[in-house]
Amino acid sequence: MIKNVVFSTHSCTSISINSASCQWDQIYAKLLKRFHARLVFHLETTNLFGVLSQNFSIDYFSIVIPGRVSNLVFEEINSTSVYVTWSYPIAVANDKELQKMMAFKVSYLIHAHMQQEVDVGITNKPNYLITGLKPGTRYSIIIKSRFKTRKDWNVPPFFDNFQTVAEG
Repeated sequence: MIKNVVFSTHSCTSISINSASCQWDQIYAKLLKRFHARLVFHLETTNLFGVLSQNFSIDYFSIVIPGRVSNLVFEEINSTSVYVTWSYPIAVANDKELQKMMAFKVSYLIHAHMQQEVDVGITNKPNYLITGLKPGTRYSIIIKSRFKTRKDWNVPPFFDNFQTVAEG
């Protein structure tokens, strides 16, 4: 949903002629702490030569890192699979709308071959069933998080260790 909200038509009246910047005061800083998917700014400057105006926008969720997940739990472990759950990052833990914007990347490392991270999937929910594992093998599960519109996954990821059940 796109929602247009005008925060301010704040004028920089207190800057001097040699100043190259203008800063919003604390009143406007509070308004920007609200979560909006896209912030649109209109900049207008005036001098002896006329008026110069420019619009630019920032996709908030493409630049903000939501933080690490926590409380990784291995709910069901058998010889070839594990069902894992985790908690949302603290920044979105109590906000259902922000939770809908989250994505999680699930991967693992086999302890015997710690060099190769194996990606198993991407989910929008804080849980995942990992299948195709080897019996009696020790693994490190890695959970990375991001907002869906962001390209990079958070660093450092959250990880924990478990071992599949041996056959027989």
